[in-house]
Amino acid sequence: MIKPMANKLLSLLRKQFPKNYILKNPKTGSVIAGMVFFVFLMLYRPYGTFPSRFFGYELTMAVYSLMAACFLFVLIKLLRHSGFFGSGKSWTILKELLAIFLILTGLSIAIYLFGFVIEDPSARWNLTTFLDSLRLTYLIGAVPFLFFTALNIQVLFQSKLTQYADFAQIADDEQPVTIDTPLKKDELRFRPSELLYAESDGNYVNFYLYRKNSVQKKAVRSSITSVEEQLASISSILRVHRAFIVNLQNVTEASGNALGYRLSLKHTDEEIPVSRRHTATFREQFRQHG
Repeated sequence: MIKPMANKLLSLLRKQFPKNYILKNPKTGSVIAGMVFFVFLMLYRPYGTFPSRFFGYELTMAVYSLMAACFLFVLIKLLRHSGFFGSGKSWTILKELLAIFLILTGLSIAIYLFGFVIEDPSARWNLTTFLDSLRLTYLIGAVPFLFFTALNIQVLFQSKLTQYADFAQIADDEQPVTIDTPLKKDELRFRPSELLYAESDGNYVNFYLYRKNSVQKKAVRSSITSVEEQLASISSILRVHRAFIVNLQNVTEASGNALGYRLSLKHTDEEIPVSRRHTATFREQFRQHG
């Protein structure tokens, strides 16, 4: 009884999992976390928080929150450059929890050391103050991280569609396509196999192409609908969301159900959403190209 449950738990911990929003978007995520820190400190005024020697309580907490956001951004960037945490293709809930633990530990140390700058240094050089820094950082910092992790928990219990075919490199004789735009100079020409996905961005569409062993971003002044119409003749390229078009040949996995999917693609950590209205068409087309 215990062994099957342990095996099931281990399987869930190793299952591919969408990366936490803050880890995936360090700039925006750090701002959100900094705001959460400040609101939490203002509302609850945890034990062990005091005004600094330069400012009142509110401004002191604002400075701490700002610095926490800056430290957080740096720590996430450093973590993403590591070999173990750098690959979104093998991201799991276990890896995510470990990443959050390491980041919050580093953040607590950074905040503790920063306190020597704005508070009385002689009152901080002790184990009690250091442990308080850890306690508060874990308490407050876990809130935004675990919130975004919780939003993805349902993925652990969803079915998967897996692309088993390993598509070959771009054929030399593959016919390129051209995306026409109102401005001739903005036209984009590429081979269909190079396209990973396209994303609507206001008056532009950003194309993500895999060329010369790297992902290249090309912005074209156009609408996503116009791009969809121009690529309609290519069966492997499909619009899956009001803002996204994907190349099914570069999709490796789809996690979800009839309410929507999240797509993992080759060569990128980004996950592309499939909206509910597109799920039926997507499932049919995805299996045809698998």
